[in-house]
Amino acid sequence: MYPELILNSLSLPTYFLVNTLTAIITLFWLLKRTLFKKLSIKLSLEIYLIVSVAGFFGARAFHAFYEQPFYYLNKPSEFFFFWQGGFVFYGGALLGFFAGWTYIQFKDKKNTLNFLDLFTPLAAFSYSLGRLGCFLAGCCYGKIDSIPWSIDGRHPTQIYSSAWEGLTLFALIFFEKKLSTRPGVLFFLWILLHSIGHLIVEQYRGDDRGFQYMISVSSWVSLGLILISITFLIKTQTNNPRS
Repeated sequence: MYPELILNSLSLPTYFLVNTLTAIITLFWLLKRTLFKKLSIKLSLEIYLIVSVAGFFGARAFHAFYEQPFYYLNKPSEFFFFWQGGFVFYGGALLGFFAGWTYIQFKDKKNTLNFLDLFTPLAAFSYSLGRLGCFLAGCCYGKIDSIPWSIDGRHPTQIYSSAWEGLTLFALIFFEKKLSTRPGVLFFLWILLHSIGHLIVEQYRGDDRGFQYMISVSSWVSLGLILISITFLIKTQTNNPRS
């Protein structure tokens, strides 16, 4: 793969370069969406910062405690060597969500679902580009297989994830206007579509997945999120049968 971009004597890790560019793009997109939806720009930026910090820590912590616990028990200081890589999406997503959700409850509880919808396309966009960063870094690789589209003899699971999330993003943008009168539906639609894709791609991953009871921990999380999102969507449809 291409873990580093060499510019003269400067070496840039492609994973962090992609994610930094993604963060910049989503920040400008967030400002535009906040103005359009007539929500508080100050609160949106505060949520963005809180979710970003909590998500970064959560992704790192989940990697340490779930993927490499014995390694970091022996070398605890290396937990902070984040430039060496080692992040788990669901760890960051879950901690980031709960941190952002808690903050909104204190600041503007009545608009909780509106803020979830505000950030939804940004989350899908970030994940899609983030998986391209994983591809360049060579992490999150797939199982060995001789399929014609294999890369280095493996399933390009990073590309699978990026493509699925890209299609999900287009679906979210297409349906957003139609769902504007039903706060929260866009967010839980994303949760449903993302989790289905994550669950499928997980079956082709070739790195250590921390298997528990026949499937990986990430697969169990995906199944739980699918159940939660379906429950919310059914409940919403029942309460708004004509929508």
